Amino acid sequence: NLAVASSDNTCWILRQLPMDQQIDELMQRQQFEEALALSTRLDKADPRREEKLLKINKAFALSELQKKNYTRAMSTYAKLNVSPMEVISLVPFLVRDSSAAPARPAPDPADHEAAVSALIEYLTQRRLSVAKRGDEATKFQYLETIDTTLLRCY
Repeated sequence: NLAVASSDNTCWILRQLPMDQQIDELMQRQQFEEALALSTRLDKADPRREEKLLKINKAFALSELQKKNYTRAMSTYAKLNVSPMEVISLVPFLVRDSSAAPARPAPDPADHEAAVSALIEYLTQRRLSVAKRGDEATKFQYLETIDTTLLRCY
């Protein structure tokens, strides 16, 4: 599939790329919203579709965290039903194990407050949904982690 376009002094040959390749290129450029829009056009019968959507959404949420758009990032993680442990590990100043993570500069107080506020809202929502689960062992572990982190946030 080729298309040719030209002007007085330039000629372009355009070729269509496979959709997966287009999505991968958009993700490399951190154009996650465009990648999501394109991925919704993937065949619904494709078993990789949901996996690809999850990957793009997680990359988008991480990008939002790095841009300090904490509320939007946490909202995306909540929508994706991402494990609270995974989200907590992404907020570096709450991870106390200094041997596991390299030393990082202290966050700006306004950033710290915004991140903690968004994390509290996310964890509160997740706590309610986890409390409704049936598996007691898993539920206890999740609730313990969530509650400990919420205490550290306050």
